[in-house]
Amino acid sequence: MIAAAGLGSRLGAATPKCLVKIDGVTLIERQLELLQDVPEVRVIVGFRERDVMDLVSSIRPDVVFVRNPDFAHTHTIHSLRRALQHSSRWFLALDGDLVIEPTSFRSFLATCAATAEDPVLAIGESGTEDGVFVQTATVGSDLLITSFSRERCSGYEWSGMAHLHSNHIAEGDRFVFETLVDSLPMRAAVIDAAEVDTPQDLQRARSVVRDWERAARSITIEPTIDLWETVR
Repeated sequence: MIAAAGLGSRLGAATPKCLVKIDGVTLIERQLELLQDVPEVRVIVGFRERDVMDLVSSIRPDVVFVRNPDFAHTHTIHSLRRALQHSSRWFLALDGDLVIEPTSFRSFLATCAATAEDPVLAIGESGTEDGVFVQTATVGSDLLITSFSRERCSGYEWSGMAHLHSNHIAEGDRFVFETLVDSLPMRAAVIDAAEVDTPQDLQRARSVVRDWERAARSITIEPTIDLWETVR
């Protein structure tokens, strides 16, 4: 589930955040590349939905679109409820404004595959001033999120990506993290990612993507196993 319905007003652009480009490639193109082996992808659209749908359809015609006409007045949880309507299942959720280092994404899927019946939230080093920060604890070999905060309380923040069950997406108008409080502690996995909310975030994302690409050119990528079937 890619939540790509929002206005992105803090970015100051007249385009959906998922269509913002880094080195000529939109954020949602980068996400679809990561999800190319996932058999079912749903994209929740709202603001300038036709622009998003046209681009996504040109890349992946089998994507299912879910409309959120109330995008200007609702939170991401409302979009996810629309996408999960009449469904009881595990799913992968990510925000359309997120760029993720590919190896890090595969590692996250591996964690989800190893704990297929448990939720897993992807956290990363704090890179924004307005993030959802997390407190963590290590129990045995598990890294657990013990609390969320809008105040900087640690060096980590939730990226917005998570492996969840539809039961975690409760009714109401709270933010997703506020709903997940009821399920804490939850397993965490550290990823390398950048969220694009503001012009400063975009500048940082461009820098880190170039770092990732330079690093990728210097190593040999090993063949990967098909983790998605295990996650499902």
